[in-house]
Amino acid sequence: MLKVAASALLALALVGPAEFERARYVGPAEFERAKYVGPAEFERARYVGPAEFERARYVGPAEFERAKYVGPAEFERASTRLAQVTNEFTCAAQLGTGLKSKRTFCDIIVGTTVTEGVRMAIPAHNGATTLRFDLHNRYTMAPPGATPAQMYAKHTAVVAVLNQAGQAVGKAAVSRELRTEVDIFDRVEGGIGPDGTIMVAPGRPEAVVLELPESVTSIAIVGVRLEATSIAMQGTFVTPGRPVAVGSNFRIEYTRK
Repeated sequence: MLKVAASALLALALVGPAEFERARYVGPAEFERAKYVGPAEFERARYVGPAEFERARYVGPAEFERAKYVGPAEFERASTRLAQVTNEFTCAAQLGTGLKSKRTFCDIIVGTTVTEGVRMAIPAHNGATTLRFDLHNRYTMAPPGATPAQMYAKHTAVVAVLNQAGQAVGKAAVSRELRTEVDIFDRVEGGIGPDGTIMVAPGRPEAVVLELPESVTSIAIVGVRLEATSIAMQGTFVTPGRPVAVGSNFRIEYTRK
């Protein structure tokens, strides 16, 4: 009797009155589990049972609730249909690789056909898909030591997204000013400029998001026009084959069939 009392007093001293009472109520094994996972999760485990509790910890509360509602088999099928992402693309005209970002930058040139654009294929899918990419103004940098007036440029570029048949399914635009190096997103490797870069550089990105109909199985991004103001050039340019902007970070989200 004295040994039991001594053990209880020792446990009380180690864990405190509240946890001691809980340990007495649930038993040592469950008490240890409660200490490990926390009171809230412990209560949930007691309510749903150990197996479902472990599943809930693995997939997260929201998906666990869905699994409970639709049943394990349907939940597993639903999990395989979650949104997928493809980021495979082909540049009709590749600008180069970013010095810092290591992104592949594509020139977006004025055109009206799929072969003239940045092309992406969409895998077999159900429902609408979502195209995302970064659209940059395309600046020709002034040489080192240039004055602010020589550095300045303002570009507004408009691009179109074509489907597999060459029909426009969306448009996007980016309009920025170049005043200092801060207005440049990255420099591009492969030239004789600073750090071995070329003189053309992408400006700060405009994030583009376009929802595409289910019937679209591939896309191409082509240039429409460029409005530019700088010492070197002024006007609106729509000549076929002329680069009007730069694109990067292309990806399409879709629900797999």
